[in-house]
Amino acid sequence: MPKLSKPLTTKFVRDAKPKPDGRPATYGDGRYGLALKVEWGKSGHILKRWVQKVTLPDGRRSFVGHGNADLVPLAQARRLAADTAAAAGRGEDVRTRKTAQPGALTFEAAWRAMHDKMSAANSAARTVEGRAQRFRDYMADTLGTKPVAAVTHQDIVRVLEPIWHDKPGVSKNVRLDILRALSGAIGQGLDAMPTSKEALEATLGPKQRREVKRRKAVRYGDIPNAVAAILASGSAAQAKAATLFTILTAGRSIETRRADWAEFNFDTAVWTQDGERMKAGKTHRVPLSAPALRLLEAVGIAQQGQVFAGLADSAMRTVAKAAGLTDVDGEQADVHGFRTSFAEWAQETGQDETAAKLAIAHGNGAQSDSDAAYFRSDKLDARREIMAAWASYAMSAVEDHEAAWAALAD
Repeated sequence: MPKLSKPLTTKFVRDAKPKPDGRPATYGDGRYGLALKVEWGKSGHILKRWVQKVTLPDGRRSFVGHGNADLVPLAQARRLAADTAAAAGRGEDVRTRKTAQPGALTFEAAWRAMHDKMSAANSAARTVEGRAQRFRDYMADTLGTKPVAAVTHQDIVRVLEPIWHDKPGVSKNVRLDILRALSGAIGQGLDAMPTSKEALEATLGPKQRREVKRRKAVRYGDIPNAVAAILASGSAAQAKAATLFTILTAGRSIETRRADWAEFNFDTAVWTQDGERMKAGKTHRVPLSAPALRLLEAVGIAQQGQVFAGLADSAMRTVAKAAGLTDVDGEQADVHGFRTSFAEWAQETGQDETAAKLAIAHGNGAQSDSDAAYFRSDKLDARREIMAAWASYAMSAVEDHEAAWAALAD
């Protein structure tokens, strides 16, 4: 078994991949025979699982599994391995130790069934990973290996109590995940729900109302001067181009950094972002204004690859700081705040409200789920007019556009 020069780390486990030739890779932790096995699954996804080499009562060597490494954190796997090693030392046959209750559905298995079902309905990468992260961080240790029939109200309270007041948004999602998993297990090892939303709230008390944090956004009236200041700053050309492109498209900075040339149709002037990468999990079409197209031309249109390849996460924040951009309170403005600037501009100038919401990929503009069943158009033509007007306004303080584009090509 290949071993590392030092014990595994959480980062290594997260990033581990099979061997370059496609064969499974096994990485020893150096503790109790624990190892991480990484291989390609049938669906093309990387599968990671914990295995432990143990000695049986008759002296033979065998392996015991400790679950999916995406769900069982490294620390928990080590605890399971230590417990298993101790049991083996007492002469127990640890191969049967974990199956003392044949057929008992564990909470982890119930959660996995729920997770797979929810992922099929919304497979956006950040949504799927966020749910898995909540399991690892808050549920795995307390509930993971417990049979669903043994999960109690107090077990769930123990999970929620540490985050109930300090992280109201997270605790709401954790509670929802737990109740969904248990609800799906009814009739499969669980006769009735051990608790309810109301019962948990009665035990844990009212949550603190989360303060709505206002984005540190440039006033929409200052956007033209902000754009001019960005172009005049001494920041790197690529970082300035990415920041300006983010403004012109009213997008998120991460969308800009991930933009790939293959997503752009220059015949129709549309940038199509796959739902897998979007926060809402839905494909998002962005109509490109003339300035946005000219910026891309200046950057250098290619057939494939990222538009702003190698751009660091902090690069655009550095541009905003170098340009001296501030919010309404005089504090350093952030790049995400340009979306707020766009929204305020759209509202103050009487733009189509639904189209403006669609422009920043906030749902489909419908006011409720029932409305959403009828509002399926992404109003591309209406948004094209809005984005053209926004781009014209944003660039209005730049005296020589061609010189600006030429500088961005450096």
